[in-house]
Amino acid sequence: MKRSQWSLALGLSLLLAGVAAAGDGLEPYLPTGITERAFRQVLESDLGSGLSGAVPAALLHAVIELEPGRFGESLPEAYARYGFQRLSGRELPVGIVEVRQLGVRAHQFNCLACHAGPGREGAEARRLIVGLTNHEIDFTGWYADVFGALRRLGEREARGVGVTPGSGEVRPATRALYVAQVATLLRRAAQRGLRRVGRRLSPTERLTLLAMAKNVTDDVIAGKTSGPGEDYGHGRTVVLQAYRSLRFGLPDGPYAPVKPPDLFGVRARKTLLWTASERYEGAGLWSGGRDPRSRRLPDAAERVARNGMLVPWIQLDPVRRKPIADELTLLRFPRYLRMGRVLSQATPPPAPAPRGPEQQSAFERGRAVFERTCAGCHGRYEHREAPTIAGDAGLLARVRDYPERVLPASEVGTDPSYVSANDVDFRAAFLGTTLGQARLFEPQLSRGYVARPLYGIRLRSPYLHNGSVPSLRALLTPPAQRPRGFYVGPGVPYDPSAVGLQALEQGQGPPRARWRDTTRAGNRASGHPFGTRLPAERKEDLLAYLRRL
Repeated sequence: MKRSQWSLALGLSLLLAGVAAAGDGLEPYLPTGITERAFRQVLESDLGSGLSGAVPAALLHAVIELEPGRFGESLPEAYARYGFQRLSGRELPVGIVEVRQLGVRAHQFNCLACHAGPGREGAEARRLIVGLTNHEIDFTGWYADVFGALRRLGEREARGVGVTPGSGEVRPATRALYVAQVATLLRRAAQRGLRRVGRRLSPTERLTLLAMAKNVTDDVIAGKTSGPGEDYGHGRTVVLQAYRSLRFGLPDGPYAPVKPPDLFGVRARKTLLWTASERYEGAGLWSGGRDPRSRRLPDAAERVARNGMLVPWIQLDPVRRKPIADELTLLRFPRYLRMGRVLSQATPPPAPAPRGPEQQSAFERGRAVFERTCAGCHGRYEHREAPTIAGDAGLLARVRDYPERVLPASEVGTDPSYVSANDVDFRAAFLGTTLGQARLFEPQLSRGYVARPLYGIRLRSPYLHNGSVPSLRALLTPPAQRPRGFYVGPGVPYDPSAVGLQALEQGQGPPRARWRDTTRAGNRASGHPFGTRLPAERKEDLLAYLRRL
């Protein structure tokens, strides 16, 4: 995919987030260490980005008017269809902030769009849990629909003014007429949508829509296609491929979707990513005045902040369709650090305690199975009594010790596509940037995947780095016997007995959920055979323990 094909694609796909569901919205779950004030500050933070990478609200209202059958009748309804979350009493979705500059209102995103998700069952399902991946969010599906609406408008109007899509060249007068026609229809649609919410289109918003109309007509004339396809699906991103293509002009590499990592247990780690492909020792620019050659390991908050500072590479100007300069990103570090201080304190809510002697015995047997089978890679945990969100008897886990092992992809057997995208070319390109030279971290070629802490594992389905296994029960079956596909997204039932998503048959999924084909390279549910040979009764004991992490 060419650099120009990513520009509008990623700007839209990663920024246009919205409200999760109709009704009263969720209440935040804030564990000890995250104050209400700190959470509200980062909830409303644009991380200093302003309009850079933001999406004009007028454009969103316009595409809803153009295709109401696809998006619904309002912006909140449109957002709700794509699995984004909303808090009670807040109009905008979690992770979305409205910015206003020069008469333009636009929606900017921050880390909470991906790193705050809904609980799974009971009282937890009514809570927004900070640090939990939003498993319902569908960036690429939203991108495909929003940009597709804009693209279809351009294609519909092309023939009427004598433009052949993909022809490459048209007469200047024809091009001007084409741009004017698309801009007029786009502006009128935006005006209709804004009137519904009591707003008018400002002069600068008119100019912004005109510029976007020119961009899309140029794309239609040139025959440029859209960016990453719909099949990345809910709860996954394409950022590594986007960095490669958009920032460096490298080939995309293989199809390699990945879940934004859950941040529970991040304080027990030295890295953040699925591949442990970043090394933070030697604090560089933010070493607190220390020698940047020191071996100091930045704390978890700083590691989260540093990693998040790569995201502006895909925060594109809505008109110029280019990322901002790295030098400006460096100036935003204090804002990213405030976000990091919140996210690094993320912990899962207490799990329901075993009820009765039988459940308690299964829990204890499961602990023994875990210690023998899993702890060598995933660490050891201890529990203390604490009430659940519903006020029932519960257990709060914490990491006792954790080795942070990286298992070669050839050994663990999970889909290798993602780790292979982090190659020598990407490392060299990163080190040549201002952010790389500022030593946010040292990129590593790990060639494997981290055995992550299993803190809060009951909440984190679907499993593996690519979200290819619907439940822990499915993960404990041999890879060849795992579901060849399942539904992901809003409305997919949670199966507490399996500790994960219910594996519905194809054709039986909820309206806004989508089928994930786990036989496709990049999506494969292969590998991680550990625990699959346990006797059935020992698997049940292990699940009884994992439900309490």
